[in-house]
Amino acid sequence: MFKARMTALRERLAVSGINVALITDDDSVYYYSGYYDYLHMDFGRPTLLVISVDGDSVLITPSMEKEMAQAAAVVDRIELWNDGMGNEWREALPGLLVG
Repeated sequence: MFKARMTALRERLAVSGINVALITDDDSVYYYSGYYDYLHMDFGRPTLLVISVDGDSVLITPSMEKEMAQAAAVVDRIELWNDGMGNEWREALPGLLVG
């Protein structure tokens, strides 16, 4: 179900000439990946989903959610970030948005 949704989104992106989608809404992250982060933005700990037309789908989530993300998320890759270390979730994002 989640892979089919992601495939359909990739097709719509390609038709629209868009190379990558950045999904920040927690319900939408779940809709496409099967992963629901209960901390999300309400606690200042965002989980983001990056879906590239031709590349990987990447879930960016706090490291404290690692086990739950690995068990639930239907994505190609998971990038973890830690509070107060480096640029946190912002570190992985720029390289993923290049399309």
